[in-house]
Amino acid sequence: MSKVSLVLCIHNHQPVGNLPGVFEHAYGHAYEPLLGVMERFPEIRFVVHNTGPLLEWYEENAPDYIRRTRELVDRGQVEILSGAFYEPILPILPERDVRGQIEMMNEYIARVFGVRPRGMWLAERVWEPGLASRLARAGMEYLPLDDYEFMLAGVAKKDLDGYFLTDDDGLPVKIFPISKDLRYSIPFGEPDVTLDLLREVADRGPGRVAVFGDDGEKFGVWPAPTSTCTPEAGSRGS
Repeated sequence: MSKVSLVLCIHNHQPVGNLPGVFEHAYGHAYEPLLGVMERFPEIRFVVHNTGPLLEWYEENAPDYIRRTRELVDRGQVEILSGAFYEPILPILPERDVRGQIEMMNEYIARVFGVRPRGMWLAERVWEPGLASRLARAGMEYLPLDDYEFMLAGVAKKDLDGYFLTDDDGLPVKIFPISKDLRYSIPFGEPDVTLDLLREVADRGPGRVAVFGDDGEKFGVWPAPTSTCTPEAGSRGS
């Protein structure tokens, strides 16, 4: 059996103006505990995205999170994703606002984490083809996107174990399909379910990549669904 690379992408989201108690609860029950797991397993690499309002909350209320995350960045364990700072739905914005939102996040990340991000999280994972040139002009090279979008375009599920190159106006970005099956097996399913899914990917041949990308709130804030790890169950997420 061939090996498969697993990309673990965590998206931590709090919107503008959410209640302070919601920030505190999510931090204490999901964001900080998950960070602690990352610290205990330095051999496991993660991709992490925090929304702009959440980053501002960390700086004011939990600066230790920023410090600890930067340590993981410095040792090469965590990669920070950019995104639109206030999580707007990008296809409905004019290009100047798309670039402004992403550049605002890029500058913030450079200041607090000391790196310039190459990839981004797309708010609500709402895609349209014209975004490729807008994201590329904002300096973005890649992003994760639901595998469902690829299947709507006619790509077979068995061919989604890697990344795709798309472009607009001659400007390309790479897109990594997020596995819906993995989103519903992690973390609510039994570990054997996730391992079986990864074995299925590995059996398709060498050089395969499986992508998990979903909300960090699943790891301590969300209740487990009534029916766990069934790909048809649950909601889209943010």
